[in-house]
Amino acid sequence: MVTSLIVPWLFTLELVYEVRFLLLPGVPLSWVPLYIYSRVNPPEAAAEEPREMPCDRLSANLIRSANFPILFKACLPDAKEVSIDKDFPIFRTSVQTVFTPCKSNGVLGLQFETLNGDVSEVSEIVPCELTTLEEKMRAMKNHSTHDSSLSEAHVFWLNSTTTDILDEHLHNIGFIPQAYNVKDTGAICSVGFFLSAGSKTNVDYLHSHMDQFLSFGLEKSKVWELIHPLHVDKFETTWSGQSLVMTKQKERVPVITLNQEPGDVLFVPPWWMHKTSRKNDMYARHASMNVHCLTTRSLSAFGALALFSLGMERIMELPF
Repeated sequence: MVTSLIVPWLFTLELVYEVRFLLLPGVPLSWVPLYIYSRVNPPEAAAEEPREMPCDRLSANLIRSANFPILFKACLPDAKEVSIDKDFPIFRTSVQTVFTPCKSNGVLGLQFETLNGDVSEVSEIVPCELTTLEEKMRAMKNHSTHDSSLSEAHVFWLNSTTTDILDEHLHNIGFIPQAYNVKDTGAICSVGFFLSAGSKTNVDYLHSHMDQFLSFGLEKSKVWELIHPLHVDKFETTWSGQSLVMTKQKERVPVITLNQEPGDVLFVPPWWMHKTSRKNDMYARHASMNVHCLTTRSLSAFGALALFSLGMERIMELPF
């Protein structure tokens, strides 16, 4: 009884994950906080079932308390089409501000082994080029989807000004309720535009990360597979520098499958394992926008605030 009252105040999921995988990776007994957390907060019995809600349920209080993915359906008015060019013009000529600039995007090559022993290649892109969003969209439009797949990501930190502008755009489009603002999603946020052409999506491999995020479906449909973070020990993993990537599955786990249509908004809490795939139209071009935020329930947010104050915004410049 005492443990069930005290431990939730001492441990949050974000904190115990950071201890296990970021602060003390491989250190004996670093698994103890996560184990204690899992005993007090076992995966919900309903974890195998998706949760869907109407868009007007999207609120600051719900996002702050939710520990489960939620798909907010049909947030856009009927037949409303969203264009990055027209609806998000301020971001069109921007360049990424998260990664140390490079001449060409980096690719981290890994592998994933299934329970059956099948092995597939995992390619995690480091979107460090200083090309503009407009240039990336042009390259995507000119790419032949039948020849190969192409993926691009465009990410940058949000400050108070760009956050207000993004809120204004989303409210004008009708993508989020007027009472909800992007800053309600977390303490420190970034926005990312994810573009793909061909049969593969941007994140077609299982991985998780420390932030929570809202994913806005802009064009075409896609399928999400999500796994509760407390099932992480049923996988072998490696920290790539951007995310915790699953490299081998050791046991069966319950998987939530969600179909995201254009106009849907998906909320994913911190450290939920996820991957995406095409729902249909294997040679289509796809676009989505994510708002990723660190929460004050983790040490990372406070560390990021301190580094930002020193002018160290780009994560690849951090001393780890």
